[in-house]
Amino acid sequence: MKRFSWFLFLVVAANVMVASAGLAAPRNVVLFVTDDQSPDTGCYGNRVIKTPNLDAIARDGTMFTHAFCTTASCSASRLVILTGLHNHANGQYGHQHSYHKFNSYANVSSLPVYLGKAGYRTARCGKYHVAPEAVYQFDTAIPGNSWIPVEMANNCESFIAAESDEPFFLYFCTSDPHRGGGTADELPFKPNRFGNPASGSKGYPGIDEAIYDPSEVLVPGFMPNTPTCRAEIAQYYQSVSRIDQGLGRLTDILRESGPRLTEISSDRRRRFAWPFVLANPRPITPPRLGRGICVAYFS
Repeated sequence: MKRFSWFLFLVVAANVMVASAGLAAPRNVVLFVTDDQSPDTGCYGNRVIKTPNLDAIARDGTMFTHAFCTTASCSASRLVILTGLHNHANGQYGHQHSYHKFNSYANVSSLPVYLGKAGYRTARCGKYHVAPEAVYQFDTAIPGNSWIPVEMANNCESFIAAESDEPFFLYFCTSDPHRGGGTADELPFKPNRFGNPASGSKGYPGIDEAIYDPSEVLVPGFMPNTPTCRAEIAQYYQSVSRIDQGLGRLTDILRESGPRLTEISSDRRRRFAWPFVLANPRPITPPRLGRGICVAYFS
């Protein structure tokens, strides 16, 4: 098996080069990145968690079974995704925010800049967490609560639907399913909320929260099978299902935008393993039977 350290760049670059050579119309590019998610989805074999939209994309696209992040840290991993360079090459080893203050080298070139020079209009929505901004420059920063992916998708609709002869690159980043939002004191064992709304609250607009029974979640073998751990995993599952609803809404909007290359991944997670799925750029109706599964290693 081969290891591809520049895989994201190679996929997008090949798309741009083919279009530049006049062999095909340039495809719109969507890079959908979640925050701190393991391959815990239906298409990766989890029989409990509900991710029907990602599962549908995986059935008609290509699912990678051996995808690994280079860095188990948010900013540092995102820098690798956007530059194709390991951290010792891009210059950023830690978090960008607050007192951490890590930046990449000013002479690094990034994916949005490359695509902008190739004639793409570029936009980001949700979590950014990289610096300096001049290196990771997007034409448009679309507002949206990164804990509410359906809202994010709706806010991207005008950018996607804009009348333009230029293809677009959309960098769509959720804060889910990262731990956050405090402790769910109203629940047994007081798990972290993982961004989920409080029980009995109004909830998030456009989201039909999937609530999981802690007794039914799948506990990885390297984690303690305790009530406290199960309560945490149930909250994590709920956050992942919320992402999937945002992905479904974004997919509905994208269907009208023409051929596209959609990549769905996370920035990092347990044991450095992450989910990575490439959508079929020309969706087939009805979906084909079976799916493409790539077992190549890449980081």
